[in-house]
Amino acid sequence: MQEAQMTAPIGTQLQGRYVIEDLLGQGGFSAVYIVKDRKLGGKRFAIKELKNQSKSERERFLFECEILKRLQHPALPVVSHLFEDNSQTYMLMEYIDGSNLEKLRKQQVEERFSLSEVLTLLTPVVDAVNYLHRQPIPVLHRDIKPANIVLKDHGKTVLVDFGIAKEYHPDTTTTAIRHCSAGYSAPEQYSGVGTDTRSDVYSLGATSYTLLTGTVPLDALQRTTTFVTRGKDPLRALNELVPALSIQVTRVIERAMAISAERRYATVTEFWQALNAAALLPPTQEPVKDQTIVPEQTSNRESGVHEPLRVASGRGRWRIIIPIIVLAALLLGGGVPLTTFLISKHTTSTTNTTSTKTVQRVGSKATSTVAPVILPELVQQYKGTIYNLLTKNTTEMTLTQVQQSGQVLNGAFTGLGRTSAFSGVRDTSKHLFFTIAPSNGQESLFFQGAVRGDGNLVGNYCRQDTSGQCIGDYGIWSVGPILK
Repeated sequence: MQEAQMTAPIGTQLQGRYVIEDLLGQGGFSAVYIVKDRKLGGKRFAIKELKNQSKSERERFLFECEILKRLQHPALPVVSHLFEDNSQTYMLMEYIDGSNLEKLRKQQVEERFSLSEVLTLLTPVVDAVNYLHRQPIPVLHRDIKPANIVLKDHGKTVLVDFGIAKEYHPDTTTTAIRHCSAGYSAPEQYSGVGTDTRSDVYSLGATSYTLLTGTVPLDALQRTTTFVTRGKDPLRALNELVPALSIQVTRVIERAMAISAERRYATVTEFWQALNAAALLPPTQEPVKDQTIVPEQTSNRESGVHEPLRVASGRGRWRIIIPIIVLAALLLGGGVPLTTFLISKHTTSTTNTTSTKTVQRVGSKATSTVAPVILPELVQQYKGTIYNLLTKNTTEMTLTQVQQSGQVLNGAFTGLGRTSAFSGVRDTSKHLFFTIAPSNGQESLFFQGAVRGDGNLVGNYCRQDTSGQCIGDYGIWSVGPILK
């Protein structure tokens, strides 16, 4: 590791006793070093340094330390104390000698582990997450991924990096949009809907997916927008990537990674028990085929467009109806729009539609009729601002030549140093999703938002790579109509 990359060079002495030996890793907000303690005969520790001394990051750092200090579990790091040196803040913790699972995965044949290996590697981690969730005030990790799981020399794994952990209070919501890990963060972590224990279930499912297939799953934002625009979840099935994996195991991981939190396992224990049980079952040669059934009844809040009803195997053979357009806005089943975070305290009004349906099952001659839905028209021009949460820069944003045909919309976008066409959809609940195509070497952008009662459009965005993964430049935006 080159010293030029380090905030504190090798040989730096902290508090007159901790001598920095090497840099373990660093990001935009913190760095972790190996140090030896001169007063304890050279015993090694890890020290985490807060690089960004802003009030919000300092509070997050202090919270991480306080969480870890009060927790005691063999699969969690031991934190000693917090201290300051030359106006810098540090956290002293146990040094875990080992490699993370992302690094180890890439050393395997086909860059993946077997099912039995994954069950062995993740069992201590699942137990640790269950321990976190069972605290008097449950603790959510919110950043479970292979890179944050370290295999110690004695063969046991440890879950590290609590930088975006939070205590879960059911009546409050927070967002960690700046710290989402592409492929592993649940959809609700990109919004203001709020996270709960099922967000960690999603991340554990995504971690299992990567370790079993050697492929990082498609990012939740890309899955959501593709599902909205095309009516199909683009996530590839495990047994499509690795045919040796059974249908049963595939179904368990799919449920853990459901876009809607309501469809996931309620607890990490329930998920892990299901995966272990599936691993013991003989593989099914043919996948269980989906059956399309027209819904027997709907709420007047639902869109007139629906996903085919899935009749899944398993205890109780459950059935769930998910409105395609409303799905992304109802991630936790609470009816809260994606864009209520960091924007306004105003309530976004929704348009109720009344549907009249005749019961119809596949093969019958009965027909279904839906009352026509009238979508309020958007104006042709909007102007406002867009705020990048990483750079903390606010710049101008405009939407022009806005056209809407049914639920499809398109037009021209100007902002973030580019002018490009955009295309997307808008549903009956006034939620909208659109993408900016890549141009001049710049990646595509994904936007989601809502139409407020005052006619303004507000929401959040991220930058995507060629595979549709959100890779940075997260932010929020707000534009108002320009009336001629």
